[in-house]
Amino acid sequence: STQSTGYDQEVIDAKLTELERFKENDTYEVVEDLGQSVVGVRWVVTKKETTNKVKARLVALGYQERNKGIRSDSPTCNKDTLRLALMTIQAKQWKVQHIDVQAAFLQGKPISRTLYIKPPVEARQPGKVWRLKKCIYGLVDGPRMWYMALKSTLLDVGMTVSTYDESFFFIHREGELCGIIAIHVDDLMFGGNDWFSDVVIGTLKEKFKLSTEVETSFVYTGLDICQNGKAIFLSQLGYVHQISSLQIAPERRDKNKLPIDEEERSKLRSLGGQLLWVSSQTRPDVAYGTCMATNSYASGTITELKQANKTVKTLKDSPLKVKFPGIQLEKASIVVFSDASFANLPDGSSQGGYLVFIADDSGQCCPLSWQSRKIRKVCKSTLAAERWSLVEGLDAAELISTQLKELLKLDFPVVCYTDCKSLYDAVRTSNTLEDKGLRIPMACLRQRHNQDKVKIRWVPTKLQLSDCLTKAGAPTFLLREVLSEGKLSDQLYGLM
Repeated sequence: STQSTGYDQEVIDAKLTELERFKENDTYEVVEDLGQSVVGVRWVVTKKETTNKVKARLVALGYQERNKGIRSDSPTCNKDTLRLALMTIQAKQWKVQHIDVQAAFLQGKPISRTLYIKPPVEARQPGKVWRLKKCIYGLVDGPRMWYMALKSTLLDVGMTVSTYDESFFFIHREGELCGIIAIHVDDLMFGGNDWFSDVVIGTLKEKFKLSTEVETSFVYTGLDICQNGKAIFLSQLGYVHQISSLQIAPERRDKNKLPIDEEERSKLRSLGGQLLWVSSQTRPDVAYGTCMATNSYASGTITELKQANKTVKTLKDSPLKVKFPGIQLEKASIVVFSDASFANLPDGSSQGGYLVFIADDSGQCCPLSWQSRKIRKVCKSTLAAERWSLVEGLDAAELISTQLKELLKLDFPVVCYTDCKSLYDAVRTSNTLEDKGLRIPMACLRQRHNQDKVKIRWVPTKLQLSDCLTKAGAPTFLLREVLSEGKLSDQLYGLM
C-alpha cells in the first residue's frame, strides 16, 4: 500500500541518518575482512508517539563479545538526589531545564580494546569490517564511556562531582552555588544562574551534539516535571492512568484464601513492579500497599490480588502532584517522621517506615526521601521495632544533611518525630533497658541525641505522617495534604 511504502522509506531514511551519525562522530574505521572475530549488529526501529517520527538505531550484539573483564558501571541519578536537586533549583529561584544528548554513546570516550563489528548491509561495504573507535549501543561499557566523556568535560569547566552520588554535579563561584546538573545516561536535568547557563551549559553545547532542550515543563526519566513561578510539581499522572487492575476469574473472586495460580502470580509481579515505580518516586501514600503486593508473589492468595487492586484504585481516584516550594534554606531543618508496626505482617515480622522532609521556619517543606518495608531485624517488642525504624530514618536524614552541606555549605539540624512514647522516654533517660539486645543500639541513639546531633520529639499518632507507611487502613489525608501543598499543617508546624 501507499502507506506502507511511505513508512518503508521513512525507515530507510532513518537508517541512513544513523549511519551518517556514525561517520560524524568518527565511530569506526573501515578495514579489510581478514577473518577477524566480529560482533554482529542489528537495527532497532521505533516510532515516537509524540512526533510520529521514525528513529533507527544500530545496536551491537554485545553478548557476542568474548572479553568478560570490561568495566561497565555507570552512575545514574538517585531518586533522593533528584528531589534534592528540584528543591535546590526552586529555592534558588532558577529555571528547571532538561537537555537530551543526541547519539550519546557515539560521543563517548574512545575505547582502548580492539573490537570489530560487521557493517550493516545498508553501509554497502562487502568484504569489509569496522574497527570501532568508540562504543555503540549494545556494548556493555557504552554507558560508562559516555559518562566518562561527560564527567571529564564537566570537571574541566570547574564543576564538582558529588561525593555521595557521582551522577550529580555542582559548581561554586566566589563561595556561591551557581548551578547543578543531575545525569541519567543521556538525559541531563539542570538549573543555574546566568553565568552557569553561559559558561557550563554553553560548553556542553559546543562539545556535544544535543537533540532537545526544554525548560519548566518536561518529562525526565518517566517523571512529569512542571514549574510555575512559585513551585515545581512532580507527578506521574500519565503513568498511573495506564496501570490496569488485575482481572480475577468470576469463579475465584469469593475464594479469598485460595492460593494464586502461575498466571495470576505473573500478573501480580508485573503490577507490583508498576506500583513500586510510582510509590518510590511520587506516591509514598501507597507505599505500604505496594510493599504488601510485592511481598506476596510466592505465597499470595486472592485476598492479596484484591488488596493490590485496591492500591491501584487509590492511585487513580486520588491523583497527586508533589509540590516543591521555594524553601528558605538559611532557616531550614531536616525533619523525619518515623513509625513502625510491631509483628503486623503475616509472618510475624514488623513493618517500618519513614519520611524525610526539608522544612523552613514558615512550615514550607519538600519531601526528599521515604521508605516502607519489612524491618530486617527480629523485633521482640514495639520499642525495638520503633527504634529500628527511627534509626533508618535518621541515617537517611543525616546522609541528606551531609549532601546538602557539601552542596550549599550550610548546616541543617535534624529533628525526628515518633509517636512511640516509650521510645521517646527511653532516649531521654539513662535507665537500663530490660532487653539486652537493645542496650547497645539505644546507647548509640542516646549519644546522638545528647550530643545535639539530632533532636527526637514525640508526636501524637493522628499527626504522625508515617503512620500510613506501616499499616493498612491508616488515614493518608494529612500526608497527601502536606505533599500537595508543600507545607506542614498548622498543628505540625506548631510542634516544630
